[in-house]
Amino acid sequence: MIDERPPEHVMAAFGQKGGVPEPLGEGWEGGWRCGEIVLSLVADHARAAWSAKVRETLFVDGLRLARPVRSTDGRYVVSGWRADTFVSGEPEPRHDEVISAGVRLHEATAKLERPRFLTQG
Repeated sequence: MIDERPPEHVMAAFGQKGGVPEPLGEGWEGGWRCGEIVLSLVADHARAAWSAKVRETLFVDGLRLARPVRSTDGRYVVSGWRADTFVSGEPEPRHDEVISAGVRLHEATAKLERPRFLTQG
């Protein structure tokens, strides 16, 4: 787990000023829950911003998706951190459902324009 807590200015940028972040562990890729959002460090700003832009309006029948939360000035990433809505639940070994969800996600995103970071060599 990443021990780095979200800085105060990042929490404030995502509307969580004065909140107490709670570590969520490896299942959440080192994310921190702050109220109804999860703050996570991003490894690649371009990928995180593209993913957020897609997930903001993506609808996949039968799936609950964590939606991105924009900062107070409209950004998806602030100082290397992103925010997503908290979706309750626990990972379970339901492999057939995971495969079905993957197929539906593929169908929902197949016609999206490929982002530049995937096409550069």
